[in-house]
Parts: sequence; C-alpha cells; structure tokens
Amino acid sequence: MCSSASKQQYFRYSTARTAMTRWLTTLLSLVFLTSLSAPLYSQALTPEEHERIGVDKMRKAQARQLFFQNRYMPIDGSIPQGAKLQAWRKAQQALDAPRLAKGTAFETREWVNVGPFNIGGRLKTVAVNPMNPSTIFVGAAGGGIWRSYDAAQSWHPVSDNLPTQSMGNLVINPVDTSIIYAGTGEASFGGRSFDGAGIFKSTDGGTTWTEVSGNGIPEYSRVGMMAINPVNPDIVYAAIPGGARDQEDFGIYRTTDAGGSWEKVFDGRTTDVILNPQNPDILYTVSSKIFGGTILGQYGMYKSIDGGETWNKLDLGIVDSTMGRTGLALCAAQPDVVYASVSEVTGDGRTPLLGIYKTTDGGASWAKKEVPFDYMISQGWFDNVMGVHPANPDIVYAGGVKMIRSSDGGENWERIKDQLGGGLLHVDQHAIAFNPRNPDEVWVGNDGGLFRLTDDGQTLDKMDIGMSITQFIGGDMHPADDRFLFGGTQDNGTMRSPQGNAFELTLYGDGGYGWVHPERPNIMWTTQESGKMFLSEDHGVTWYRVIGDLDPDQSLFYTPYVMDKTNPNTLYWASYRVWKTENSGRNWDRLQSGLFPTPTGSFYFISTLTLAAYDPDIVLAGATAGGGIAISTNGGADWLLRHDAIPEGYVTSVRSFEQDELYATISTFGVDKVWHSTDLGISWQNINGNLPDIPVTDIFVRDGIIVIGTDLGVFVSEDDGTSWLLMENGMPTVPIERLYFNERTGVLRAYTHGRGMYDLQWDQPTARAPQFLSQPDTTILEFGEVFTYAPVVDAHPAPTFTLVDAPSVATIDPVLGTVRWSGSDLVADFTVEATNSEGTARQVFRLVTNDAPTNEWQVVSPERMSTAVNMMRHAGESTLWVARDSGMVSRSTDGGRSWEHHRVMERDIGVVGLYAFDENRAIVGTGGSQSLVNTGEGFLLRTTDGGSSWEHLLYGVDSRFGNIHFWNDLEGIVVSQGAQDSADVWLTSDGGDTWVKQVEREHSPIPLYNTLRFIDRDRGWYASKLRDDFMKVLRTNDGGVTWSDRDVRGRFASELAMLNEDRGFFVDEFTGEVFRTVQGVVWSSINAPMVEKRNASVDADIQAKMLWIVNDSTAWVSRNEGDDWTATTLVNTGPIQDAVFPDSIRGWAISKTGVVQSLIRNPVVSVERVTSAIAGNLELLPAYPNPAAGETVRIPFRLSSASNVEAAIYNTSGKKLHALGSSRKSAGQHAFDWATEDLAPGTYFYTITTGNASATGRIVITK
Repeated sequence: MCSSASKQQYFRYSTARTAMTRWLTTLLSLVFLTSLSAPLYSQALTPEEHERIGVDKMRKAQARQLFFQNRYMPIDGSIPQGAKLQAWRKAQQALDAPRLAKGTAFETREWVNVGPFNIGGRLKTVAVNPMNPSTIFVGAAGGGIWRSYDAAQSWHPVSDNLPTQSMGNLVINPVDTSIIYAGTGEASFGGRSFDGAGIFKSTDGGTTWTEVSGNGIPEYSRVGMMAINPVNPDIVYAAIPGGARDQEDFGIYRTTDAGGSWEKVFDGRTTDVILNPQNPDILYTVSSKIFGGTILGQYGMYKSIDGGETWNKLDLGIVDSTMGRTGLALCAAQPDVVYASVSEVTGDGRTPLLGIYKTTDGGASWAKKEVPFDYMISQGWFDNVMGVHPANPDIVYAGGVKMIRSSDGGENWERIKDQLGGGLLHVDQHAIAFNPRNPDEVWVGNDGGLFRLTDDGQTLDKMDIGMSITQFIGGDMHPADDRFLFGGTQDNGTMRSPQGNAFELTLYGDGGYGWVHPERPNIMWTTQESGKMFLSEDHGVTWYRVIGDLDPDQSLFYTPYVMDKTNPNTLYWASYRVWKTENSGRNWDRLQSGLFPTPTGSFYFISTLTLAAYDPDIVLAGATAGGGIAISTNGGADWLLRHDAIPEGYVTSVRSFEQDELYATISTFGVDKVWHSTDLGISWQNINGNLPDIPVTDIFVRDGIIVIGTDLGVFVSEDDGTSWLLMENGMPTVPIERLYFNERTGVLRAYTHGRGMYDLQWDQPTARAPQFLSQPDTTILEFGEVFTYAPVVDAHPAPTFTLVDAPSVATIDPVLGTVRWSGSDLVADFTVEATNSEGTARQVFRLVTNDAPTNEWQVVSPERMSTAVNMMRHAGESTLWVARDSGMVSRSTDGGRSWEHHRVMERDIGVVGLYAFDENRAIVGTGGSQSLVNTGEGFLLRTTDGGSSWEHLLYGVDSRFGNIHFWNDLEGIVVSQGAQDSADVWLTSDGGDTWVKQVEREHSPIPLYNTLRFIDRDRGWYASKLRDDFMKVLRTNDGGVTWSDRDVRGRFASELAMLNEDRGFFVDEFTGEVFRTVQGVVWSSINAPMVEKRNASVDADIQAKMLWIVNDSTAWVSRNEGDDWTATTLVNTGPIQDAVFPDSIRGWAISKTGVVQSLIRNPVVSVERVTSAIAGNLELLPAYPNPAAGETVRIPFRLSSASNVEAAIYNTSGKKLHALGSSRKSAGQHAFDWATEDLAPGTYFYTITTGNASATGRIVITK
C-alpha cells in the first residue's frame, strides 16, 4: 500500500450519484463533447473519411486508425520513415551479439501458433508457380507469406524472420521458379499504415529471403504490383504507390540485374503495372489521384514500347482529374486486349466505379463496357483488381467489394455469388490469379482469405485452411484448460474454439478485449467497437448486450475494461473516466467526471486499465499520448496522477506483479518505451536499455525475466531492462497486442495482430490427478429452469469429463465439463467424473426443483434449438412460428410444447423476417450470409404446407427482407434493405405472387428488422438506422405508397409496437432505452421501470389496449398506455430474443437459444376480473401423492366462480396422453383423479384450463 506521503498526492472524486447529478452530468458531457480539445478527439475520423467509406468501412478505418495513431511521434504526429525496418536491423544486431546470462536456458522455450487456422484474413497477392501449379504463394496484409506445395490443401509460413509481415505483391520468375520477388507493405493510402521494407528476393523457392531494394528504390517503400520479363527475367518492374514520404519517389522502378540495382522509369502515383508477355518491352500503367487533391507527376493511362524508357499517354475518353485508382489486366495469348477498371475521384471522398474500359488494339482505341451495378461500392481506392483468362480474352473478372465475371468480352456480366448475395465469396477483392496449366481454375484473394473458382465461376471453394493470419485485439484464458481459445479480432468479430485450433465466429463486428469468469468459465465477457459490452453464459456460443445504467460515454474504438478475478462480479470500464460495477453490469458507479485532464480543460481517453496481480484494490490506468498514468489503491475511489513521470506517449499497459512494483509500456515512436517504478508509481525509471525504437504494447514479469510485446514480436530481458533480446523462438516479426499468463497451467499466451494466437509453456506443470475447485451456484431450481454448470478442475494433463449418474436428458461436454439439464424431476442426483492419466475425481450434487411454478411464466419447451432464434410469430389458436439462423424455420401447433424444424434453403443464411397466416401458411424473408451484419442479398419465400416445402417469391433484387406484413390473405407489404443501404418498399395484391416496388428512396436509412407495424390498412410505421447515434421512424398513411420520416435521438430499435395512431413504443436492447410517441410523430425517451435493461421485445394488443415490454428476467405489462407497469417474472432461460401476446391472457417468450415459456397468468387481467365479478382465478392445489408409485393421484383445484373446466395429462415432450375430463364446475374446490398403475416411471405434467385461465403442475411416477 501507499505511504502517507504518497497518499497526500491523491485527490478524491465523489462517487455519489443521484438522478439530478446524472442528468446534469449527461447535459454537461454533451456540452463539452461538442467542443472538445484535440486530445479527446485525437482518434476521430475526418469528415472526408466518413463520406468515403460508409458505416462498415468506417469501422475498419477507425480500428486501423487506432492501431497507427497510438504510434505517432509526439513532435509532428507521424511515424518515422522506415521505423520498423530500422528497429528490426537493430534487433538483428543484438541477436548477433553475445547472449544474456540466462539466455541459453530461456531460448529452449518455443512459441507455438495455436490458430485460428480456419478463419482467413486479408490477402493482397496470389502467385501460382507456372511450372508446377500445385505450388502456390500468397501474401497477407499483416500475416506474411504462406506457401503450399499441394494446391492449397495445406499451408506453411515462409517469411517469419522478415522485418515486416505486411505484403503487397509476389511474382515468380517463369524461367527459374525458385526465384521469387516479394514486395512488402500494403499498397494502401494515407498515413495509417506502416511503410514497407522494400523488396525481398528468394532463390530457393521461398525458404529464405534477401533484401534487394537497397540500391535505387526508396528504402522504406510499400510495393504495389510487380511485373517480370519472361524473356529476360532479370528485368523486373515494381509500382511504388507510397511508403516514401517524398511524393517524387512514387512511380515505376526497373531492375535489369535481378534486383541488384533499380532505377526509376516512370513518375506518378501508380499501383498497377502490366507487360505484354509476347513483347515484354510493352508495358501499361496508370497514374492517378486516389481521393482528390493533387500529386506530383502525371495523370492518366500510359504505355511504353521500349521497356519503360519512354511513355506515351493513352486516351480512354476520361477526364484525367476524375480518374482514380485503376486495375489493369491483359490476355497473355492476345496481349493487345487490355481491360482497365477505373474508379472515379468524385471530390467528396467517394471512389465509385467510373467504368470498365477495353481495348483490342493495344490501347489505340477504347470502349466503355456497360456494367449492371457499382461492384466497387464507392471503394475503388481500396478494392480494385482485374483478371483476364490467359488464353481467352473474352473471359474477364473484375473485383471490388463484389466480383463480377464476363464470358463475352464485357458485353454481359454476372455476379459471383458472394456473402452479400448469399454465397461463399468474402467481400473486398484484392488479387486474381489463374492456374497456368488450367486457366479455368481461378484463385481469388480478398479480406476473407483465399478462394478457388471453377466451373466458369459457378463453383467456389475456400482454400486457406491452415493459414493463421487473424488480427487479434485481446482475449482471456480458461482458468484450467488452455485448449479453450477465445479472443476479439479486428474486422472478424469475437471467436472461440472449445478445443484445438478450429475457431468459430460467434459475435460479429470488431471484437475487443475479453474476460473469462475464473470460477464459472461458461461466463465470458467481450466488447464490440466503441465500448459495447457483451456477456455470454455458454462459453461464448451466444452473446447478449449488457448495458445496466452505464452512460454511453465516448471512448476509444477498443475500450479498455478489466475484471476482478477475485470477485468476478466486479468490473471496471474506462472511457475518459472510470466506471465500476459490483453486480456484473446491472449497475455502474461513475468514479469521477474525468481521470486525465488536458491543459485545455477536457480529458484524455483512458487507453489501458488493469488490476494488480496481488491486490484487486490497486487499479492502474494509462492515457492516450500526453495523459500519463494514474494509480488507485482503494478500488478507484482515489487516484494518484503522474503526468510528467514518463514521456509524452500513448500508454499501452500499466501492470503490477509484486508489491509496490509497477511497469508501464508506451507505443509512441521517438520516446523511451519501458518504465519501472518501485514505489507504486511515485517515481519512475527508464529501463529501455538497448531496445530499438519500436512500439511496446504489453509487459509480463516472472522469475526475474521481463517479457514485452512489440510491433516486431517479443523481446526479453534478464537484467532488469539493461539489455533486450528479440525472442524469435517460433514467433514471427508480428505486432503483439496482449500477453496473458495462466498460473495454473504455466502457459504464456500472446495475441498477435496478424498471425493469430501463440502459446509458450513457461512453467512445466507437474502431473497431477484432477481436483474439483468449484461447486454449482445453486441446487434449487424454479419450475422449468435450465441448469448449467461449468466446473473448474485443476489437473495435468487436462481431463475428460463424463456423467456417471444423472437424469437421462442431462448432457455434459467431454472437454469443458459443462453440465446442462432441462429436465423436470423434483429431485435429481448428479455425479460428474473428471479423468486423466494421473487419476480420477468425482463430484456429486443434488438438484431440487420447485413442485409448481412460482412465477407468472412456465417453461413449455426446455430443449434448445440447434441455431440462434431471430423472431417468433403467433398464428391461430396454438400455432407458433420461429425464424432462425442457418436458413431454419420452426413450427409448433400445441402452444410451444413440441416443435417441427424445417430448412427453407440450403445456405448459411439468416431468416430475419416472418409473417404467419395460420398453421400451414407463412412467408419468410432472409438476409445475406451470416458472416456479415445487415448485408447480403436475401430471398422472400412462402410455404403452404407448414414449412415442409418453400417457393421463391422475390429474389435477385439485392435486398434483405426483414419486415413483412399482410393486411389480409392477398394484400401485403415488405420493407427491405436494398442496395447501397436503401429502404425498398414492395407491395403485393395477389398473396405474394407478384410484387411492385414503390418509388426508390435513394440513400435512405437502413430499415431495422422486425419494426414494421400497421394498426389498419393505411397507417403504419417502421424504424431505420442512419448513423451510430441517429435513427428515424418512418410513417405512412396510404398503405406504404408514400412515407414521411422523423428524426429520433435513439441508437437502435429492436422492436416497435403501436396501440393506436397516437401512442406507440419502441425498445433498444443495446442501450436499454424505451421510446414513446404520444402523437404518432415525435418520439422521446421515457423513464420506466425496465429502462437500462436489455429490453428485447415490445408488443401491443390493440383490442385490449395491453402493452408488454420484455427483457431477460421480466415481462412488464401496462393496460393504460404505458403510464403504469406491472412486473411478471420470467423463468431464467438465458437471453430472451422475442415475445408474442395474441390477447390479454396468452403470451409466449423465446430465448435466443430456443427455450420457450408461456404466460400462466396476467396479473393485470386477474385483478380486474375479481373486482368486477367476472369469472375469477383458477387456483391449482398440490396433487397427492406426489411422487406416486402406481397409486391413483388426486389433482385438486379451486375456482372463484363457475366455469367450464378441462384437464389433461402430458409427457415431458408435450404429447397429450390422457384427457381427465371436461365439464362445467361451480365455484369452490374440485378434483380430478388420475390412475397411474400402468404408467412408466418418469415425470408428467397436468394442465387444467378454464375459459380464461390455465395452470400446470407436475407429478413424478416412481417404480
């Protein structure tokens, strides 16, 4: 703890929070956020970038920007030229020097890549060996060079020791295929990418590499396309579009001595250079703007006929100032046929397709080919590539965000089925290569990895299994089993792998940092971009948003937060101030108004947040460049700020491994990176030693050894930072994002930004038999509650799990040991066994279930569905329809007790829209591929036989159908998300056979799924999304022909419901807000008891004027238009996805995993009927004997008034076994008798139903 002297340097913030102070804080924060100084907005995008790339690409740019901005030098806000290459050279010199004293022993530890090997990532270049097409090379944007000897069936990396793993282009010498040239640095634009390291050459088929760009080419260049002369392969051309700060260095460079020396032969900003293989003195290139502005050199397309000595401008019929980045390709057999895909510089930051141009006479004349749509989607600056069949000039491929193909020389085009169109091909195309022996086989590299096209583009295969090129941000480790892998990634969401290196993507978007509960490892946390927190209770299979009362602060794109592993319900979350929860996110306390003040009166963002390994009350925080370090010793109540103790730099980690001892790391170039304190942060010492000037991102200390993660990999020091050694033992020169250590298993895990995860066995654990370290949270369950228990077991090697004794319907995961049970036995005994080579351990526990429901809801279908649920609809008396992921639709005709499951189509596609007419007829809509959010070409389908078969109604219109409504059997409306994120409205008057599209709404907001509602034939509403902090609600008064819109200061609408023309509600499950309109036009956030919960559903019964809002624990009901609310308690089945209420006494709720529960009683209706002397409540009395062993069971009940009564017996699957009787009963107590002597042992349910009520009980039959 701190000394008294150090405590005097602390200042105190009040943690008191009242409604008024929260309101004032929100108001003041809005004021200062509109006038923030540069430090708080230092991570913001420019308006030009917002305009250029749209919402999804803005996310990618923000993530990419954060990676590079936290490395800028404080003096001029730049990254030094060749900084990474210079650091690598310095590190290599240290490797050649004498080793550290303990180095030899430490070097025996090896890093092992643990995946992912099945996800892929951005590939910039593909090269196929012309002599042996089974040998293929690919270059990744951040993951290096990979080689395959077996036509992409397996892969291995070959560039681990190069100074950079960022690749731009690869070319193979066609005469001697053992010679390969690698151009490094991604050919992207702007200041948010590292310079490359020039060009490298291999003379042994890619096994080893030598730098060849040192004589003539700017030293730190990024390399675009390269071209090699097939007649004299010592002549190589390279396009240099960037990397050197001086624009005069941009252009085409040529070597005539196989890379020994280079000379510049063309001046301009170029990305592509191609040559005529039959006359290699003929070359083509384009020099152009990218987004606007000016460049040095020349604009337009140029041709050389003398090997690059001179260049002549070609006339494509395009104004030079509008010509943007251009992709080039020609036909090897007929090289006078050249295609150019030209993007347009619009001046507003967008770069859409200007056109595809073709020449058949070597550029003397050009014709613009008509293309059906902008496949670049305004991203020609980033995605722009062409490929021509080497033997047939009529077969051509063009890639942008999407990919198109022509087989008649560009007269007609077809779209290759991508994720945006329900296919397999990932978006964002960067490379096209042909098999030289079989050019009908086409290789495509894109943001998702490597794909192979055959059968004229109709057959597509993913071919990057075995590559590990994922860009991780962070994650956490399972407390006892290192086989469980989990982390958040840039662009590719949050991933998990329960065992081995085959990962699955379980939460889309950009994944951030993660935490695993140390005692209940099925409970996990992760974040999406900009601080969105998610919780999983099933090992990361499904996630739901956690908000509580956490204010939506501005924060870094990847928001730091930390879990207290000694009290896992306590978490800290950081924006420019720190928030704390002690109940797993339900409630948050703001610990101060801002932690790191700037000289101008605003606050720096908090960049890192950790807890001391030995004392969770010690909270450590670092800030973006200039903010410094802060330390709290009392759980965040008081803080010591140290602005000037370390250099002005971006603090990436502050950690404490031993009492009073702190370490801090910095990622900013030009300052010392590693700092040490022995007095809990009062004073700091530089321990940078001989470390190169390379960003440092994290630190780990153990056994006197300091390990740091850097942009070049891992460095170690065994002399307290005096000297550092690059640890190349299996680890490539790739940026490290985070280091985690598992005390129980002795494994150090590194999350890299480009090569996946790596594990190092630091301590060799002793072999030991399993020992259970945990117990179930509870052994008493509510009626129908799902039980889940994930034990923590200390063992080495890791054990396998079995259920020795348990009810027949219980399951266990043999690897993770997770027990799941959704049975209904009153008493159930469990024995869990863990076994490894050292022995066996058993854990025994008993579960007791309440005999009858104690809540207003009961589970009617406890079994989970195989894929995630999207929505539920009611049709007829007892029919429910459910739309699910993976093209699945489920149907129940007995009130949710039993289900049929049907696949609407054989595609990895989400069913996101549903309208049910009755038990046989329904119409569904799909989105695109499930690997993207709110994108993809969808389908509208209809069934008339209960889901057994489906017919297509509407498809091929580039829309996703998430909102469907019918006024009657013939007249209906669909509001779909169309191309370019527009809202398309379709009407039908013949039951869906034909559809008429209404007037297009260009660039209108994205319609949000499941928000279309009508109160009659004419009046309807739906919600739409415009930006992250802005949305609209649209209204029609003429049945969808025309619409007016209204801005709403909400972020999202999960569902919308209208009670009448003036009164309606929508809920936002992400922020917990509830919005209401009282005039049908203006929408405002309201204060209601369910606010700040994850409200997933809102539903209105117009006839009964009943309104429901449902979250994960409570279904709130109001019968006075939302002025007053009554709570009904749901059974805990996990996150609720949807709920339906066909009338005032019936309701169903379904979890995201498909567990269904029904409403037993509506307290609002019950109270009214008693007081007005209408037919009263049905009260179920305990049945006896229970359990029963062959006896007759008496089932008593009480009526408050005369009613028709029916009673029946059901088994656990919902099948009706016996009807006990049906008659009219007077008010008072009655009973039904049930003979059980012929029944098999087990659990049975009985249901008693009156005209307005229903109740269910349970009876156990024993032997």
